[in-house]
Amino acid sequence: MRLSVVLLAFVAVGGLLIAACGGDASESSDPTAAPELTQEERTYRDQVRVAFRGSDVNFQRFEAALARSFSSPEAILSALGEAGAGTTFDPVLEGLEELDPPERFAADHEIFVQSVREMVAADQGIGAAAANEDIVSFELGNVELFLAQIAMRFELSAEACRFVSDLSEFCEPDQELPGGEYGADLHEVMRTFSAAFNPRVGVLDEGPGGVFLALTFVPLYTAEEVVDLYGAVEAEIMAALADATSAVDNLEPPDEFKADHEVLLTWLEETSDIFGALFQATGEDDRNERGSLQEQGRLAFCAVVADLSPQAFPLVSVVFDNPPGGDPENPPCT
Repeated sequence: MRLSVVLLAFVAVGGLLIAACGGDASESSDPTAAPELTQEERTYRDQVRVAFRGSDVNFQRFEAALARSFSSPEAILSALGEAGAGTTFDPVLEGLEELDPPERFAADHEIFVQSVREMVAADQGIGAAAANEDIVSFELGNVELFLAQIAMRFELSAEACRFVSDLSEFCEPDQELPGGEYGADLHEVMRTFSAAFNPRVGVLDEGPGGVFLALTFVPLYTAEEVVDLYGAVEAEIMAALADATSAVDNLEPPDEFKADHEVLLTWLEETSDIFGALFQATGEDDRNERGSLQEQGRLAFCAVVADLSPQAFPLVSVVFDNPPGGDPENPPCT
């Protein structure tokens, strides 16, 4: 899943984040379908994919529950609770615990199991929030779930990480990156930044999105909920931006990447300023100001997409969508 231009065009992820671990990679595009995997290892890989597909039934229930209009966010949460929110990853955990991994992937299997246990715990909190019709806890619970999913990919080996295709951009690179040491270092900086930034920034989108698209002409958050949500993620978002800015500034780009380096550094600095202002504008009377800041962010993001060279995109693709000349049916900025 590449993160599209959503809130502020800042790779925001809104909506039902508990769907982020569904699906599997096709055999034709799967980098792990390589000759070095033994038959036993390929069988294990396929069993892991089957286990993760154990959540599909729940997602189908959510989709069916949301196939109508709702008059309030609380009504949507109630419908999700009735459809089984909070139990999505139970069958995934059960499936993984039944597997006997080959020696090569024994450590990875422990990571799979422990990570899904953390997802189950986060998902139970989401279910409780839905039952209580608590949108703030629901959104923040999804943040915790997304963080657990990304953390799993940081811990897994490059091969095992791609057994499950979603969020594979957070896996270790499976091929050499351009730019030598600089390219590898920049990619790691952006991967770390995105892991801390992406899960949290989506809750700042005040427009109906994700599971709340079915709302009919009502605000998604009250003024008090805006304050609560912004306050819950402010420190981590600003720290992620500061850390990434400092880390990029400390890198020494080779000549062929100097222009891209400056473009990226400028974007991080501008984004830090915009988010700083956004977190100050949390009152009811600041709704228009927040909208203006979001548009500034969208324009800044789109400027980076336009200005980065194609050779730089593999280094920052965990943050930015399609490079110039990419998929014409999925442009990052329109």
